[in-house]
Amino acid sequence: AFDSYMIQVHDKQKKLVAIFDYRSSYKQLAKGNYTVRLHLRHDKVTLLQRKTSICIKVKQELSSKLSSTFYSTNEKAVKRSGKINRTTISKGQIMRIFIAHPSISKLKHIKEGWMVHGKFTAFPNSTVGTPIVYHVPPKPNKEESSKKSKKDVEDQTSMEKLEEELLLKKVSFAESIMKKKADDFQVILKGLLESSPDHLKVLELQLNYLNSQSKKKFKKIVAVCDHIAEVIDRDALAIFFGRLPKVQDDEDDEFEA
Repeated sequence: AFDSYMIQVHDKQKKLVAIFDYRSSYKQLAKGNYTVRLHLRHDKVTLLQRKTSICIKVKQELSSKLSSTFYSTNEKAVKRSGKINRTTISKGQIMRIFIAHPSISKLKHIKEGWMVHGKFTAFPNSTVGTPIVYHVPPKPNKEESSKKSKKDVEDQTSMEKLEEELLLKKVSFAESIMKKKADDFQVILKGLLESSPDHLKVLELQLNYLNSQSKKKFKKIVAVCDHIAEVIDRDALAIFFGRLPKVQDDEDDEFEA
């Protein structure tokens, strides 16, 4: 712990406009550029040197409330289909509700990497609610992703394109007979796993089949999920979910202003 610390906020003309201490407080500032200076005091110079790069958490209240959508399953929330408009929960009944990310597209001042804090209330005008934190993901670069996809297609030879199309057709056909002709499906699935063991569509087909069984083989399901985690593009996955792992020193502190 430090002996003391102080936060000073200066405007573009280097004028001191706000001072904070260890207690969180709010200060209304006009639109513009500001410089935040953190002053620490401690006898150990080595401890101070480790704090040359430190995160300062700034809280800002939104001018209006954000709306979101509720779904009964995680799959529906991802696909944005079948939202819950109104439902009745009986006494003692347990119901799972999945909340989609809030509509922040109209709020242009919210930037990627920010955290939006809110609360979920079961009744209108209620002051008690469940805390919710939303990490604002980076905006997808449509131009860059389209260029990348076009380049991948151009790099493929005609034979590779044909093999990919045939594989997708086989997967689609296998999905259509999964429940109707289980024996034929297992033969097709076995052949697909032998020829394309790392293809995500094939692994997804296998996972859907295992989940559809009445007697689930959980060890097998976990093994397939582990395999998917190994072969999937982790960069694309992180961008899709809008979060990247944050590496932080355990000794680092966070100061609030």
